[in-house]
Amino acid sequence: MDSEQRIRDIITTCLSEISKEGAFTGNVPYFTPSPPPKHFKNPRITDATPQNHLYTSTLHHLQTQSPQSLSHATALHEHTHETLHTLPYNLIPPQDRTQYTHATILKACAQLLCNDLPAAFQTVDIGLVMVGSHPILHALITSLEDLMGDRDYTYLGTQFPKLSDPEPTITHPAPIIKAPSVLTFQTYLNQNKPILIQGAVEWPALHLWQNPSYIAQQAGNRTVPIEIGKDYTEREWTQGFVKVGEWLEEVVKGRGGYLAQYDLFAHVPQLRRDILVPDYCFVDDNDSDDGRDVLLHAWFGPKGTISPLHHDPYQNLFAQIVGTKFIVLYPPDANVYPHDTDLLRNTSQVDVEHVDSSKFPGLEGRLECVVRPGEMLFIPKGWWHYVRALSTSLSVSFWF
Repeated sequence: MDSEQRIRDIITTCLSEISKEGAFTGNVPYFTPSPPPKHFKNPRITDATPQNHLYTSTLHHLQTQSPQSLSHATALHEHTHETLHTLPYNLIPPQDRTQYTHATILKACAQLLCNDLPAAFQTVDIGLVMVGSHPILHALITSLEDLMGDRDYTYLGTQFPKLSDPEPTITHPAPIIKAPSVLTFQTYLNQNKPILIQGAVEWPALHLWQNPSYIAQQAGNRTVPIEIGKDYTEREWTQGFVKVGEWLEEVVKGRGGYLAQYDLFAHVPQLRRDILVPDYCFVDDNDSDDGRDVLLHAWFGPKGTISPLHHDPYQNLFAQIVGTKFIVLYPPDANVYPHDTDLLRNTSQVDVEHVDSSKFPGLEGRLECVVRPGEMLFIPKGWWHYVRALSTSLSVSFWF
């Protein structure tokens, strides 16, 4: 089958699939594989909102293969994108997210109609970043990857930079235990105590992810969000989007931003196959037996990336895959002088590697460790923790 026919089939399939969800109408919107009547009108679309008008016109132009489809689809996409930013993400109605998802698919279809495959791919990929996993988006990105073909990333080499900062002197070591049983781990969880676990990570990722070319082969075309700047408390800190392959070119040179607290594995399922959810995640009143209730995040970047002292509302198993990280912990009841703004209330003002005791007296309960490949640090819910990458580093956190 030639590429033009494949593109037509992709567009037809996408329009058919989104018609089943009816995001803009609450009903099944107009769709038919054949062109609509000359004077197009959808009797099911009764809500005269700008979005519905744009949706109707975009469908019409796509079905008639009109070059005007791109301008209409772009306007619809921008309109729904703005809607996502009117409320905090967790308060956005599911209907608004679905409308943005469908607008993303329609824009990508219009870009395909204009023979701009790379733009269509990036549109869908950023859509996945914005709304998370969605079956139509995942199916579409897979089809587009097949059209784009494989790229050779062997020029990235087979190892990340070995250059590392000196390991800090550990004066208040966290307890260490070798691959405890689930019952033994339960005692530490019940006592709300951190523990550094050795010998419990035996995943394919521990070998495969040492190779930047392998990661690029799985995810090189994909677009991900990265942090740019020292850390998120700094005024100069910002965020951006970057293709994984281009970003890895910087990382292997010891540069690049920080891919932090991102569910890379829902975005790139190929990498999810290389790791396992630890059994320890299921001892805390979690009745799931397949990892569905465990939140996975990737933390990936060059030497020097920092997460300032903060706490999270989950139990956390922090697994180190590539490189080393220095971690400092304080108990939940420690006076660590959190910021007084709502956005940073879970983050301390203290620079834990250069504590000004005259400004921040009374810091107690400190623990420290260096986490190496194959090790996991259990960080109980509410414990304050600071993280600095001593080398190029890739970690996975399991929140449960």
